[in-house]
Amino acid sequence: MTLTDNHVRISSRIISVLFLTCAAMILSGCSQKEDPVEIEDNVQVSLRVDEVFQEKAYVRLNHNGSQDDFWYYMVTKDMVTDAEVMLNGEIARVLDAAGEIVGNVGTNKNITIDNLEAKTDYRVIAARLLPDGSVTGNVAELVFRTLRDPDVFERHPSWSISYKERRVSEDDPDTETEVFECKVGESTDTYVPCLLSKQDFDTSYGGDLRACFEDYVAFRNLGNAKWPNVIKDQACEHIEDRLRHGDYILFMIGIDAKGELTGYYARTDCTIEQEPALDSYRKWVGKWTIVGKCGNQEIRYSVEISPEENNLYLRMAGWEHTSATEYFEALPYERPVLLYFEKSTGFVYVVSEEIKDFDDQVLADFYDFYLYGCVEIMYGDELTEVPVDIPNIRIARFAFADDNHAVATPEIFSFDLNGVHYDAPFLYFNYSYISMLYAGLVPVTTDSVVPRIDTMRLER
Repeated sequence: MTLTDNHVRISSRIISVLFLTCAAMILSGCSQKEDPVEIEDNVQVSLRVDEVFQEKAYVRLNHNGSQDDFWYYMVTKDMVTDAEVMLNGEIARVLDAAGEIVGNVGTNKNITIDNLEAKTDYRVIAARLLPDGSVTGNVAELVFRTLRDPDVFERHPSWSISYKERRVSEDDPDTETEVFECKVGESTDTYVPCLLSKQDFDTSYGGDLRACFEDYVAFRNLGNAKWPNVIKDQACEHIEDRLRHGDYILFMIGIDAKGELTGYYARTDCTIEQEPALDSYRKWVGKWTIVGKCGNQEIRYSVEISPEENNLYLRMAGWEHTSATEYFEALPYERPVLLYFEKSTGFVYVVSEEIKDFDDQVLADFYDFYLYGCVEIMYGDELTEVPVDIPNIRIARFAFADDNHAVATPEIFSFDLNGVHYDAPFLYFNYSYISMLYAGLVPVTTDSVVPRIDTMRLER
């Protein structure tokens, strides 16, 4: 028996030597045959996991025997067969094939296990060996599971998510929510509901689940998500603000308490239908003339209000079309002003917006367009017009005076600046842009000569 690099080679030749020794003893004429003596082996072998990866694992073997004791281990996916039976079978197979086995020495040793499959259960079996290759002492075993492949996601067998209903508050018809139902069956795996439009999923992520899910986790992390409070492990109703009609993808994304993706998900593709338009909503649709003043100058715009999302949003095309500088003359028609419809009153509101890029790539790369409102405040000793560069704020309200006329009223913007509180009415709203040449907001109409809100009316 030789010891090289902490490995002991036990060959079948040893077994032959032991047989010849026993034969010599018999031939020497021993007059008394003694029963074999069983030696009690109290040395304990144990296994523990140091670290596990997708295709590799580090397992530590310890035993309280001699530093020179040698031991052997095997790795299998078989979780059923008796450990000692499997180990003896493996030793016999190796001896039969190679004529020797390679053992290990040391009482605290790392075992590196390579070439594993991701997200798979493995079993390590180990024991000390006698010089003849037989197992002595206890047989230790350990089961571990490799990590999942981050490029592979699989549908959870018990999860499902579905669209349930649009729910309208009994107290306020303008408070509407979409309700989605998440079911988990008997599972206790953790998840987070998530939904996005099919168009966004296809264009932003190219249908790539990993890119979509990782982006979701990154977005929540930017908000310092407390993942133990975010994740769910039971069935629930997931609530969203009212959505526009169209095709959506509903996800349950498997995420653990550390914010790590587990690889599980559920997916449902659904369509939210356009709801029938109310008479009070349809009343706004059509061609109008906006009349208003800027100082002593009267300004008229021919506009057309079109439906976008029934009973929720409309669009007004033509605002600033006669005053916008020539290069931007298409803007009022290609990116019409967003109007919010209020069910409870029938009013419509002009809403601030970061405007979607143009299809013309040169224009899209050079300009970012906005529809913002401006307020007037005292800055030093002077009244100063200040744009409120915040999207999704109500700027102006239109209300019918009769079937063919509507009047505008400025909305109030409340804010604090330099220790002073303001409740400032919006003065006007207009298209503006930021370009690669200048990072400040530039009005599309020179000097923002557009109708002031408190002078505006709509005429059919």
